[in-house]
Amino acid sequence: MFWSTTTFADAGTQQIDSVLLDVDTLTLEKLLDVTVLLEQCRQGHRRLLEYLQSPEQLHAMLDYITVEPSKDIPVSSQYKYANIVCEVLTSEISFAEKIVAGVEYEYLHKLFNFFKQKTELPLNPLLASYVCRVLNDVITRKHDQVNTIRVLGYIIESDTDVIELLLTHLGTTSVCDFVYKLTMDIKEQDTRNNLLEWFNKADFVQRLMSRMGMRDAEVHEGVDRLVNDYLDAFREALSPSLDRASNADPLFLALTSPKTMEVLLSAMFDHSVVCESSIKYGLNIVAALMGIPKKQQQSVVQKSWAPIYCSPQDITVDPEVHKLVASRFSSLYNILCTEPKGKIMILTYGEAQFRVGTMRLSIAKFFAQVSSLRDPTFIEEMIDNGVLRYLIFMFWQNQWNGFLHRDIERILLNILLMPSRNAGIKFILHNLDFLYNVMEVFKKPKSECGVRGHLARFAYAYRDVISREGYQKDIITELQQSRQPFFDEWNKFLSDVIEPYLQRERVRLGGATAPRSSAALSSLTVTSEVEQFSDISNWEVQGVRLNEGLESLRCNIGCFWRFQ
Repeated sequence: MFWSTTTFADAGTQQIDSVLLDVDTLTLEKLLDVTVLLEQCRQGHRRLLEYLQSPEQLHAMLDYITVEPSKDIPVSSQYKYANIVCEVLTSEISFAEKIVAGVEYEYLHKLFNFFKQKTELPLNPLLASYVCRVLNDVITRKHDQVNTIRVLGYIIESDTDVIELLLTHLGTTSVCDFVYKLTMDIKEQDTRNNLLEWFNKADFVQRLMSRMGMRDAEVHEGVDRLVNDYLDAFREALSPSLDRASNADPLFLALTSPKTMEVLLSAMFDHSVVCESSIKYGLNIVAALMGIPKKQQQSVVQKSWAPIYCSPQDITVDPEVHKLVASRFSSLYNILCTEPKGKIMILTYGEAQFRVGTMRLSIAKFFAQVSSLRDPTFIEEMIDNGVLRYLIFMFWQNQWNGFLHRDIERILLNILLMPSRNAGIKFILHNLDFLYNVMEVFKKPKSECGVRGHLARFAYAYRDVISREGYQKDIITELQQSRQPFFDEWNKFLSDVIEPYLQRERVRLGGATAPRSSAALSSLTVTSEVEQFSDISNWEVQGVRLNEGLESLRCNIGCFWRFQ
């Protein structure tokens, strides 16, 4: 029988041997067309590897992944051999050794020369992924990291500024991943420190931040991703033996230095016309460098409404960094005051006459993140520069933008929950016009306003926070004595309107049983700010708002039938 006389491996070996022995017709393309090529490479077929790793064939294979294919080739076949070559070059460790052992770095030079394309033209993303995959395989194959040291030796000794080439193309995802691995996947701490010392001399981090001054949204996104990946690695201590989360790591020190923040802010703001994507992604980087972890922000937001970020800074930040950020609040205020141009947006119900814009929405999100630090200095700067007052103005002006409402709600609640007396708490407590507007909103028909949920949560939190024993007692007493009729009306509004509204929020669409009894609402106490707002969050997550949900459903069904 077949099974007793041969095996699949033998059959594959015979197929490869038949191609290799036919010297007259043997070509690299013919060999790449063999279906068992990769399997035989992984099994270490000696004659096959000797042929593929000869200088002539190795150069030819590298050409496939570094040179654009001819337009005359059918589209379906243009990248066929490039894909196979990439798999071959990453299939066996001996290929990585051959690449780094080339005479005068000839193979590495060909790979890195791929990035020398014109900077005004984006890299071919598919070829870039092949090149970066081969380079990643080279630096991660051997446990003793000899290959990594050789690659770094080429970068340091090369006449070409390789760092500049890589940073120029950070908008390509594969390049961003390669830069991260090149700087982080070094296990020996001494080697890593020596490398990063050279990187610091080459101003790697400052040059990275200066890329935020380019007018390229993809590069901005790449810088944002790379910086957050670095900080996440330090926070999570991916390699416990290296203690990378400590303040001793050269890359960490460079990232969190005031000089880095100064270069970043200058690249974002010191232009006659600011770039929208630079502000959007730049503020993400600023928040990360201020110690607000990106991943933790997302997870905590899903659990509670008000605290937003329960543990503020999880890395040590130089106070000078905070001063530099606060000094740019006036620039952010100027951007907030510039309304984006555009047509009126027609919504399912009604229309949005005023546009918020991505850039202004990013700024509101950033101030929500800053308020989570509960630093009185930042709050005072927000008030002195008019930021807080203008954000409240935008809250009322853009009644259909739920993202904006969410961020401003969080700013106000974070200020209320600050433990000590400061200008922010005094601003909110004395700003009775805001409370008056809250009452006016609930007098309008439901179809005229989309902020009720945010205002109801704020009103309920406002009542419970100021009712705490000893909370800003002198301010509260003064206000209640001078504006007693208003506070009588406000307390009646809370009991007659807000509490029934929040109770209705807990009614689930379809008549399902509520997670808790309605009577439990009145017994809520503010023993913990997290417990208080996690209850409100659970009502939001576990049940659909019945009344507003039905209204939205009715409008969407009406739109559906109109288009049929």
